[in-house]
Amino acid sequence: MRSIFRKLDREQPLTSEEYQQIMEYMQKLCLESSESWQLLYDRYAAALIYQGPADLDDFINFLCANPDLIDQWESSILLFPPALQPLLLFLKSSADYRFKTWLKDLLHESKVEELPAAREKDIVIKYEEANPFKESGIKAHFDRLSRYPFISRLQTYRYLSRSKAVKDRIEYLQPDQLGGIFTNKEKSIYYYIYLTEADEKKARYACSFLNRIFYD
Repeated sequence: MRSIFRKLDREQPLTSEEYQQIMEYMQKLCLESSESWQLLYDRYAAALIYQGPADLDDFINFLCANPDLIDQWESSILLFPPALQPLLLFLKSSADYRFKTWLKDLLHESKVEELPAAREKDIVIKYEEANPFKESGIKAHFDRLSRYPFISRLQTYRYLSRSKAVKDRIEYLQPDQLGGIFTNKEKSIYYYIYLTEADEKKARYACSFLNRIFYD
């Protein structure tokens, strides 16, 4: 374990195995010695959050799939997967009232059966000229959207011809399709979001759900 701490002190990246080892060690320490755990947390939490494989989208998806834990993320962190725990510790200590209210409202309104089913195959992503880097930022935006399992396909469609959009948004198009606008420093791009089911109620709910996460 000392070699892992030395790497963190030197701001060196951990391997996935090392990250798992230290998370299991801290989880064990939390149960056996809260004071020792607190010392390690104060010293290494920021580094572990930076290196952790999980982010807010993973957290939201996990809670949608495990609604019984929605009210326990602040008080029972050890019930969550080790990969999520550094993020939860950070949120617990730093998130303000507005964020906590937003998260609680979003997830209490979110019922798994109201969102389209999770995809069974890998997501399909289509970029203009098959080049994900042609337009700055679109790949990162699609990568984040692809974390949501009810999306089956993402595809760029056209540029907004007159000017950039005033505000990016996602809109309902039809029971299995949403439309979105992404804007970088130079232009706005219209794209399609295809859903795993053709159900108008679920599509409209997925639209509202994504707008709240990305733009609320």
